[in-house]
Amino acid sequence: MLFKKKNTRKDKRKVYGFLCDPGISNGVTAAAGKLGLPDYAIGEHSLDLGLRQVMSDLQDEETKLDLEEHLIENHFLKAFLHVDNRYDNETAIRIRKWQLRRWEFDKVAHRLVGMVVKEGIPPELIIKTVSLLIKEARKATGSHEQNRGGNDYGEQ
Repeated sequence: MLFKKKNTRKDKRKVYGFLCDPGISNGVTAAAGKLGLPDYAIGEHSLDLGLRQVMSDLQDEETKLDLEEHLIENHFLKAFLHVDNRYDNETAIRIRKWQLRRWEFDKVAHRLVGMVVKEGIPPELIIKTVSLLIKEARKATGSHEQNRGGNDYGEQ
């Protein structure tokens, strides 16, 4: 989960706790000071404006892909590189991309579990069905090997 959400009041407002680039946080503080408002007012307004742009960008597939690339390279990976300097940039980026892929798989798995629970489908049936789908996908792609030596996420 990228953002930790929690109820803060009865009006259902949420708190999003995440690390922020110092330039952004300094800009929020500066703008708030010039307007005589608290940081959260500027922060929420900025998030609102940015989200409107993101939602617009999601309407076009090419723009959506550009946005995804920008977010991964400039926000998701950048935050990791600034925090963890134990690795060279290439290794750190590879690790972060693996973490992103794992997060995507975890998200799908949680969704599937929710669907299975909601529908009352026995987990064993889901495992058999997914196994058959994998078998058919291997046939369709010409990959008949059971395990090609990769990890749980298909990486070699």
